[in-house]
Amino acid sequence: HIDLLPTLADLAGAKLPEKQVEGRSLLPLIQGSDSEWPDRYLYTHVGRWKTGEEPNDYQWRNFAIRNQRFRLVNNTALYDMQADPGQTTNVIDQHPEQAQAMREAYDAWWKKTRPMMVNETAPMSPTRPFHVLYNQQANESGIPEWSPPEL
Repeated sequence: HIDLLPTLADLAGAKLPEKQVEGRSLLPLIQGSDSEWPDRYLYTHVGRWKTGEEPNDYQWRNFAIRNQRFRLVNNTALYDMQADPGQTTNVIDQHPEQAQAMREAYDAWWKKTRPMMVNETAPMSPTRPFHVLYNQQANESGIPEWSPPEL
């Protein structure tokens, strides 16, 4: 998904600002070019924790990091995505050096992104404004019945 915008921009001949967009154009691969395609990491994190909690306490929870071959999940399971795309066999004991390299890359990514989490300690609204508006509408004019269409 991170390569989609650069690919579409490349197809359209549009220039993207440097260092503003992650990913790279897939156009050379689509056109059958033998261009270099370096292995990269893709980081995912659920990015959720209770209001007021310290985000660093959740760094190693609900995350994954993957490259072309391996996927490290929650710091305890490593899957060989080429041999086992269904992720049924944990191979972390067979590839400890790969798991360690991925941990180090993930830790560096977290340290780079954590300072951008500027609103993490901001209090949430106790009134939940959307719920207030919804209840106001329901009380004033009602909410029409809705049934999903038959397919």
